[in-house]
Amino acid sequence: MFKVIIADDEPKVRKVIVKKGNWDELELKIVAQAENGDDLCKLIKIHKPDIVITDMKMPGINGANLIKYISTRYPDTKIIVISGFDDYQYMKQAISSRVIDYILKPIDEKDLNEALKRGIQEIEEKRRLEKRERSIDERLKKDAPLVSESVFNRFIHGVSVEEGELLTCLGLSEKQEVNSVRVGLMRLINFNEVCENRYSSDSRALLSKIINIANELLNIGGVAIPIPQNNEIVQVFYNDVSNETVQSKINRIILSVKEHLGISTLCGIGNTYREIYHIKDSFEEAKYTVLRMDLNQLCSLQFYSKLLKKSAIVDSKTAEIEKMLISAFNSGDIKKVTNTVQNIYKEDLKQDNFCILNFSKINDIVINAIEYCFCLNNGDLISELNVLRNKIDNVWDAEYVYKSIEDFCVNRLSDRINQNNRNIAFQVRDYIEEHYASKILLDDIAFKFGISKQHLLKIFKMQFGISPYTYFMELKIKKAKLFLIEDQLKVSEIVEELAFTDESHFSKMFKKHTGMTPREFKRECKKS
Repeated sequence: MFKVIIADDEPKVRKVIVKKGNWDELELKIVAQAENGDDLCKLIKIHKPDIVITDMKMPGINGANLIKYISTRYPDTKIIVISGFDDYQYMKQAISSRVIDYILKPIDEKDLNEALKRGIQEIEEKRRLEKRERSIDERLKKDAPLVSESVFNRFIHGVSVEEGELLTCLGLSEKQEVNSVRVGLMRLINFNEVCENRYSSDSRALLSKIINIANELLNIGGVAIPIPQNNEIVQVFYNDVSNETVQSKINRIILSVKEHLGISTLCGIGNTYREIYHIKDSFEEAKYTVLRMDLNQLCSLQFYSKLLKKSAIVDSKTAEIEKMLISAFNSGDIKKVTNTVQNIYKEDLKQDNFCILNFSKINDIVINAIEYCFCLNNGDLISELNVLRNKIDNVWDAEYVYKSIEDFCVNRLSDRINQNNRNIAFQVRDYIEEHYASKILLDDIAFKFGISKQHLLKIFKMQFGISPYTYFMELKIKKAKLFLIEDQLKVSEIVEELAFTDESHFSKMFKKHTGMTPREFKRECKKS
């Protein structure tokens, strides 16, 4: 059974969730309920739930802080957000924290159970992957490079390893003297594309070739270790670790990998340390460096000691990019969508120091904007978007990433955009019917629905065959005719009641739509 905790400050909402969930069918057990964020955090610590269903706005810790706390402290716990707020800032935090779903109140039974199913699927998939990884580790214990990978990964992530294990991982014996160590970290920029096109997506086979090339060129005095989850190769140098020696060896590896395999790389190099256990420090410096290297200068290396220590991410551009994307998505024009995405990547490629951090930031902004605009209460699309997210994760080839996003937009969002257009057209019609007696401009309607005036005209006419203004005026004239038939209001009073500019404007519009003036229409009514 999977354990579930429900949190909402309204008892009625908690009862609705309990009533609408298919708990037995999905093999779920509600182990606790909380009425505020503080209690929820305590209950999570006690029960270690698989899934948490929580409101965004409760007493105590709430909103973005609550989601961040759960996803950071308990990364294996799946989160379903229930909220009465269709707010982008809430959505952004939920998306960045990889929640399963963001469901708006009132809660729909189908949406709730679909979200629960996705949570179970993600949990089961993670368990299958962990089991598979354990199986692979056990099966490949005799393979030295893979043992090195496992030991090194544990070591750099703070897990204690035996000195003998670490020495073996680095290709050293206990008797071998080491007086200095240094780390280079090589990012394989277009690894995924080469792997798909030339190696039938067999990443292990391609990594093995890269490791073989690197170890052959390092010879004695160093060892290459793969970090496959990040498309990285670590090069550990010992004893002769001068800038000249390290630069010469890494340049030979960079050129050979490019020439034989077609893979472009960037390599950051950490500082030199005396103690072998300081490899971790040199690795972090190499990582810091490679993340800030210019993606416009591929097949290059950079020393940490020579790196300009400046922030690589310009957060001020985030809001601007989000606005461009959401405007394009709301335009209803798939060509505008793909052009906007392409321009975002092209413009940033032109910037000085367009680095991996900036590139990853843009990827997150684009994916999050797609999720916000199209994936609310759409589990199937969320699943497909997650496939796209995984496909471009740790990929820094702008053309490959853009093409992947473009294909997703064309193949998966076109129908959704058309449906959005239809929904907006009907919403605009309803809005006009509610406010036809007021002074409203097309610009005001377009602004209210977050679309351009031109797009408003296009989708409304496509759906109803007339322009919004014509529909608006027809409603006014229809109501004016009723007033004239009832003969209870003067013409001047009708003008004021229906917000015409003046009697002349009213008379002109009335004659245009009926073929007679208001007074002529009134006389005809009295005759009949």
